[in-house]
Amino acid sequence: MRKFKIILLAFASASLLLISCGKEEENGASINEIVDKEAIRTEIKLLETNFAEAINNKNPAGLADYYAENAESYLTGSEILIGRKAILESTEADFKTMEKDNRVEYTMTDLFIASDGKQAVEMGSYRATNSSGVLQRK
Repeated sequence: MRKFKIILLAFASASLLLISCGKEEENGASINEIVDKEAIRTEIKLLETNFAEAINNKNPAGLADYYAENAESYLTGSEILIGRKAILESTEADFKTMEKDNRVEYTMTDLFIASDGKQAVEMGSYRATNSSGVLQRK
């Protein structure tokens, strides 16, 4: 009888483990089916394009809209900017010294999206050119 209880307990534990490792479902569809990874990729590309347009059009308010009120910006060689207002003021000053036709563009080279869609890691690069099209930064 004791051996039977041990076997039954082992079987119940294994069954519980297998059930808990199964795919989560929501409204009858697996999480992987719910997450539209192509839509996430498209949204990120659009955000990058709009961010670049704000820079290219020297629109500090449009650029600052991408930051939360309590955002912190850590730019190499600059002091830490704390808050959207500080980021806006710094951007305004930067735009005053920037050549009129300087351009920036972003390129996504890879995107890793968590299976639940709650986190994404992008890899990419940017390219900045001056008014003559000469590469300034890559």
